[in-house]
Amino acid sequence: MVAVSGSDLAGCDDLKILLAASAQNRIQVSFNTRHFVPLMTDLIRSGVTPKGLVKISAKSFHPGDLRGILRALIEFAARIERGEVDPSMGITLTRGR
Repeated sequence: MVAVSGSDLAGCDDLKILLAASAQNRIQVSFNTRHFVPLMTDLIRSGVTPKGLVKISAKSFHPGDLRGILRALIEFAARIERGEVDPSMGITLTRGR
């Protein structure tokens, strides 16, 4: 897992972050669904295939609940590995999912 804060992407716009994640074959994880969903749609239309987008539900997770978010992401990653879910078109991570 790579966080934008503290990296060379800190302060970059959302498109640059999503392009970097795609170039590194990474899934983007964000609370910022309002900006990333339209950008992801535009990338797909332009022929770029992002690995995926996991939108974290602010109703289910407080941004400060890093332990809960990490636990849910680890469980979610296992589900991806088992082929149970496909984040390529975007999926929302909520508690109990």
